[in-house]
Amino acid sequence: MKLKAYGWDDEDYDESHVVWAATPGKAKALLASEHDREFTEMRVYRVPWADKYGASKIIPAKEFLSNGWELNCT
Repeated sequence: MKLKAYGWDDEDYDESHVVWAATPGKAKALLASEHDREFTEMRVYRVPWADKYGASKIIPAKEFLSNGWELNCT
């Protein structure tokens, strides 16, 4: 089964997260457990350009930037 990339925007902390899952429901469950949130309040969306990074779970910064995402430097 091929995993697909899903994004979620955490408005409380002004962050976005990407996870790979088989379905949107599984993506929501994973994100809800990782971020201590209610499943029913989560809204995920597809991030198809990130599908190809599912095996390594590492997305290069250049890829984020070329797809309109912003990165914070620490």
